[in-house]
Amino acid sequence: MSVLPRLAVSTWAAAGFGLFVIPAFAQTSLTETMQQDASQRAQPREARLLDGLLPAIKNQQASADAQALRLAVLEWARSGYQRIDSQIADYTCLLVKRERVHGKLLPYHYMFAKVRHGQQRDGQQVPFSVYLKFLAPDDLQGREVLYVEGQNDGKLIAKKGGLRFAYITTRIDPNSELALEDNRYPITEFGFKNLVRRFIEHLENSVLEDCTLEIRTGASVDGRPCIGIEVINHRPDSAVRFHSARVYIDTQLEIPIHYEAFDWPAAGQTEPRLLEQYTYRQIKLNVGLTDADFDPANPDYGFRK
Repeated sequence: MSVLPRLAVSTWAAAGFGLFVIPAFAQTSLTETMQQDASQRAQPREARLLDGLLPAIKNQQASADAQALRLAVLEWARSGYQRIDSQIADYTCLLVKRERVHGKLLPYHYMFAKVRHGQQRDGQQVPFSVYLKFLAPDDLQGREVLYVEGQNDGKLIAKKGGLRFAYITTRIDPNSELALEDNRYPITEFGFKNLVRRFIEHLENSVLEDCTLEIRTGASVDGRPCIGIEVINHRPDSAVRFHSARVYIDTQLEIPIHYEAFDWPAAGQTEPRLLEQYTYRQIKLNVGLTDADFDPANPDYGFRK
């Protein structure tokens, strides 16, 4: 472990850092594991990511300047955001989400997602677009949600799904109380591109004097090799939204596939409280989504007029 002035930076080659399991859905689960053989810790793609992150960390050498270190990690995260913005037009995935909303930790939500980033294509502006179909839990199964920036009077279209009156279709302001009843963020902030943006904001707002930054090599999420970055704030501050936040970057896809953030412990407690957790599975990038994928009249969807 390398300890810097007021900022600790650690790399793990053969040390575990805990295990958690998301309840199985369709025989899938998520675990975090560490490679036990130090000689296998830096695969070629992982080494390339580490080179782009900070050579001093890869070489397990302390940086002389803690502020320079944080700025280097910020620059690395910002370049990753720019790469997503310039190289990934759209994707499909299975998202596993868990959030604390209005103080209550909700159960895991499983949903199939189609996402198209806002972009210029053939001289025309393509709007940010999202389609979701909920797979679980039972009270949400079959729910469909559609949002296209600048269309449908700025509203999302939702089919209720669930166990009763599943067919009901409504149009809702994405920032309304109803739309945010079971969500920490509006659908306008959906997707891993926005996830990276929030992590960058967390880095920017962290208080340097009371912040620990950890880089974790050899991690895996759903069996996919990852590099993990964790920011831990040790003192509450009005500018700091979380006690800690972790992001795991897939070393093959070079995108975040798992993110989680924690609040400070509740009164009388010692463990931080989970605020939000997102895992992206079965990701397919640049699949060529079209306007038909975000049309409520698509015959594969269940929206009613």
